[in-house]
Amino acid sequence: MLDAAKPMNLSEPIYVGGARYTLNKSDFNPVYSTRVIHRPCRGGDPIIINTLVGYEVTFPVDGDYGQNLFFDINGRSNKTMNLAASCGTFNASDSGNKFVISKQQNTAQSCKNMKVKFTFSDRTAPVTIDLTVTISEQL
Repeated sequence: MLDAAKPMNLSEPIYVGGARYTLNKSDFNPVYSTRVIHRPCRGGDPIIINTLVGYEVTFPVDGDYGQNLFFDINGRSNKTMNLAASCGTFNASDSGNKFVISKQQNTAQSCKNMKVKFTFSDRTAPVTIDLTVTISEQL
Protein backbone atom coordinates (compact mmCIF):
# COMPACT_ATOMS: atom_id res chain seq x y z
CA MET A 1 0.00 0.00 0.00
CA LEU A 2 2.91 2.38 0.59
CA ASP A 3 3.94 2.10 -3.05
CA ALA A 4 0.50 3.25 -4.14
CA ALA A 5 0.92 6.55 -2.28
CA LYS A 6 4.00 7.45 -4.32
CA PRO A 7 3.69 9.42 -7.58
CA MET A 8 2.39 7.12 -10.27
CA ASN A 9 3.84 6.40 -13.67
CA LEU A 10 1.00 7.79 -15.77
CA SER A 11 1.57 5.24 -18.53
CA GLU A 12 0.41 2.50 -16.16
CA PRO A 13 -3.32 2.19 -15.47
CA ILE A 14 -4.95 3.03 -12.17
CA TYR A 15 -6.51 -0.19 -10.89
CA VAL A 16 -9.96 -0.23 -9.35
CA GLY A 17 -9.64 -1.78 -5.93
CA GLY A 18 -8.65 0.91 -3.49
CA ALA A 19 -5.08 1.94 -4.32
CA ARG A 20 -4.45 5.65 -3.77
CA TYR A 21 -2.37 7.50 -6.32
CA THR A 22 -0.68 10.84 -5.75
CA LEU A 23 -0.33 13.45 -8.48
CA ASN A 24 1.60 16.70 -8.32
CA LYS A 25 2.07 19.60 -10.72
CA SER A 26 4.80 17.82 -12.68
CA ASP A 27 2.29 15.07 -13.65
CA PHE A 28 0.03 17.60 -15.43
CA ASN A 29 0.36 19.12 -18.90
CA PRO A 30 -0.21 22.86 -19.34
CA VAL A 31 -3.27 23.95 -21.35
CA TYR A 32 -3.07 27.11 -23.44
CA SER A 33 -5.64 29.28 -25.16
CA THR A 34 -4.39 30.65 -28.48
CA ARG A 35 -5.36 34.09 -29.71
CA VAL A 36 -4.40 35.45 -33.14
CA ILE A 37 -4.13 39.20 -33.63
CA HIS A 38 -4.05 40.39 -37.23
CA ARG A 39 -2.20 43.60 -37.90
CA PRO A 40 -4.43 46.42 -39.18
CA CYS A 41 -2.05 47.26 -42.04
CA ARG A 42 -1.22 44.89 -44.85
CA GLY A 43 1.86 42.80 -44.52
CA GLY A 44 3.52 41.22 -41.61
CA ASP A 45 2.62 38.01 -39.89
CA PRO A 46 -0.20 37.94 -37.37
CA ILE A 47 0.73 37.98 -33.69
CA ILE A 48 -0.02 34.71 -31.91
CA ILE A 49 -0.50 34.84 -28.16
CA ASN A 50 -0.63 31.65 -26.09
CA THR A 51 -2.19 32.16 -22.68
CA LEU A 52 -1.96 29.61 -19.87
CA VAL A 53 -5.51 28.65 -18.83
CA GLY A 54 -5.01 25.40 -16.92
CA TYR A 55 -3.43 21.98 -16.48
CA GLU A 56 -4.69 18.50 -17.34
CA VAL A 57 -3.74 14.85 -17.26
CA THR A 58 -5.37 11.72 -18.66
CA PHE A 59 -4.44 8.21 -17.54
CA PRO A 60 -5.82 4.70 -18.07
CA VAL A 61 -8.13 2.94 -15.61
CA ASP A 62 -8.53 -0.84 -15.39
CA GLY A 63 -11.11 -2.83 -13.44
CA ASP A 64 -14.50 -1.28 -14.28
CA TYR A 65 -16.63 -4.37 -14.85
CA GLY A 66 -20.00 -2.70 -14.27
CA GLN A 67 -19.88 -2.67 -10.46
CA ASN A 68 -20.59 0.39 -8.29
CA LEU A 69 -17.43 2.49 -8.05
CA PHE A 70 -16.34 4.99 -5.40
CA PHE A 71 -14.46 8.00 -6.78
CA ASP A 72 -12.47 9.89 -4.14
CA ILE A 73 -10.34 12.82 -5.27
CA ASN A 74 -8.73 15.13 -2.71
CA GLY A 75 -6.06 17.76 -2.91
CA ARG A 76 -4.91 21.32 -2.63
CA SER A 77 -3.10 24.05 -4.46
CA ASN A 78 -1.71 27.45 -3.57
CA LYS A 79 -4.10 28.96 -6.14
CA THR A 80 -7.87 29.09 -6.52
CA MET A 81 -8.86 26.97 -9.54
CA ASN A 82 -11.70 24.92 -10.98
CA LEU A 83 -11.24 21.13 -10.93
CA ALA A 84 -13.10 18.81 -13.30
CA ALA A 85 -12.69 15.03 -13.21
CA SER A 86 -14.24 12.53 -15.60
CA CYS A 87 -14.01 8.84 -16.45
CA GLY A 88 -16.59 7.42 -18.86
CA THR A 89 -19.99 8.54 -17.59
CA PHE A 90 -18.52 9.79 -14.29
CA ASN A 91 -18.22 13.58 -14.09
CA ALA A 92 -17.59 15.73 -11.02
CA SER A 93 -16.14 19.13 -10.20
CA ASP A 94 -14.99 21.35 -7.37
CA SER A 95 -13.39 24.77 -7.05
CA GLY A 96 -11.21 26.70 -4.66
CA ASN A 97 -7.73 25.85 -3.43
CA LYS A 98 -8.78 22.70 -1.53
CA PHE A 99 -10.52 20.01 -3.55
CA VAL A 100 -12.81 17.22 -2.38
CA ILE A 101 -14.78 14.98 -4.70
CA SER A 102 -16.45 11.89 -3.26
CA LYS A 103 -19.02 10.17 -5.43
CA GLN A 104 -20.42 6.68 -5.90
CA GLN A 105 -21.51 5.72 -9.41
CA ASN A 106 -21.94 2.78 -11.73
CA THR A 107 -20.34 3.79 -15.02
CA ALA A 108 -21.55 0.64 -16.84
CA GLN A 109 -17.99 -0.35 -17.79
CA SER A 110 -17.29 3.03 -19.44
CA CYS A 111 -14.50 4.16 -17.08
CA LYS A 112 -11.39 3.41 -19.12
CA ASN A 113 -9.51 6.74 -18.98
CA MET A 114 -9.58 9.25 -16.12
CA LYS A 115 -9.20 12.90 -17.09
CA VAL A 116 -8.39 15.50 -14.44
CA LYS A 117 -8.35 19.14 -15.47
CA PHE A 118 -7.68 22.38 -13.60
CA THR A 119 -8.73 25.70 -15.13
CA PHE A 120 -8.27 29.32 -14.08
CA SER A 121 -8.73 32.73 -15.66
CA ASP A 122 -5.95 34.94 -14.30
CA ARG A 123 -3.13 33.39 -16.41
CA THR A 124 -0.89 32.90 -13.39
CA ALA A 125 0.43 29.38 -12.95
CA PRO A 126 -0.01 27.69 -9.58
CA VAL A 127 3.19 26.94 -7.69
CA THR A 128 1.81 23.67 -6.32
CA ILE A 129 -0.83 21.11 -7.21
CA ASP A 130 -1.14 18.05 -4.96
CA LEU A 131 -3.93 15.59 -5.62
CA THR A 132 -4.80 12.04 -4.58
CA VAL A 133 -7.07 9.86 -6.71
CA THR A 134 -8.75 6.67 -5.52
CA ILE A 135 -11.22 4.57 -7.48
CA SER A 136 -12.48 1.67 -5.42
CA GLU A 137 -15.31 -0.82 -5.22
CA GLN A 138 -17.32 -2.11 -2.31
CA LEU A 139 -15.91 -5.42 -1.17
